[in-house]
Amino acid sequence: SSWFIWISGKKAYKCDLIDSPTGKAVPATKTSIKQVKASGSFVETDDGSIYQVDRLNSITTSLWFEMNEVLILNDSKMLNLSSGGEMVDVTKLK
Repeated sequence: SSWFIWISGKKAYKCDLIDSPTGKAVPATKTSIKQVKASGSFVETDDGSIYQVDRLNSITTSLWFEMNEVLILNDSKMLNLSSGGEMVDVTKLK
């Protein structure tokens, strides 16, 4: 599997895991964007899930592309691995 480290305000970098993480785990799912809809207000992923993007973040997601790899964190945040680690708040609808 592949690992990424995300540095807030910077971007996501590929890395190797050299030790087990400590602290509370956050559920994460890696997938790809199938389609960005309604000027960035909704993002559909390859697994058929649909996420509503926080109104303040839709400007960011309107610039995202199909096939960008994303991490879904706790069904409340989406981290775009292909665009340098941009993170937005989302709500899972389906």
